[in-house]
Amino acid sequence: MMDDGDGRAPENQRVRDALRALPPVVASAEFRARTRREFTSGGEVAKRRRPLAVALALAASIALALGGFAWLANRGGSWTIAATSGVGVVEVDGRAIDLADAAGLASALAPGVRVSTGARAELELELEGSLTLVVTPETTLRLPAAPGRWFGRNVTAALERGEIRGHTGRRFDGAHLRIDLAGGSVEVTGTTFAVLANAEGSCVCVLDGTVRMRERDGTFVVAPGRRRVIPPGESAGRDEPIRPAEAMKLEMLREQVEAAGTPGSGPRQAGR
Repeated sequence: MMDDGDGRAPENQRVRDALRALPPVVASAEFRARTRREFTSGGEVAKRRRPLAVALALAASIALALGGFAWLANRGGSWTIAATSGVGVVEVDGRAIDLADAAGLASALAPGVRVSTGARAELELELEGSLTLVVTPETTLRLPAAPGRWFGRNVTAALERGEIRGHTGRRFDGAHLRIDLAGGSVEVTGTTFAVLANAEGSCVCVLDGTVRMRERDGTFVVAPGRRRVIPPGESAGRDEPIRPAEAMKLEMLREQVEAAGTPGSGPRQAGR
């Protein structure tokens, strides 16, 4: 007989023989009945839970469909070209498009694209009923998204150089446009305004409405008829009267948009 390694082979064999001599253990009738009842009741619970699982899955599908519909209905529209002025090319994310190619320009416009106008090219862009932006020559701007109709009402643009002029429509009420600049940012909530980034620094001009200039030293409200300038390399801006030439351009933009009804009412000739 093989030894288990501890010298107890005879004893181990006696234990094995004793176990083999025991009578077989048979489950009692009561144990079998109880096991059958528990198994059956578990199946019944699973059957009762199945309709609940189906209802939950259906509710989730409906919620998902409603969420998708709400997202589509909330979309605030697309950028369109209201007018062009001058000649030359416009770069959209590095792609050069002739100013005369209105269809090509329109198809390239989208939230977040980088628009750069040439030395003699000017664009007037619109979000229907919400916002008009004039992108003047030699300007580089990253376009904002359209504010949502009910949510997603805060949008952001970035002006790298040049000048833009803007006018908000009725659909913009309650929305918020932030324009990032090298020296701070501009916060628009409803107004006719201009934002400049040039050798003089960063500047916002306000014809009417509410605009705030956020600087390193705080946030300042720019009153109608005023402008705020942050000179290059300085952290604080200065408040000045709006220049007559800029006020005239903003008045012309406001009159053109209001004469057309609301922003996005259709293409028109640039009147500059």
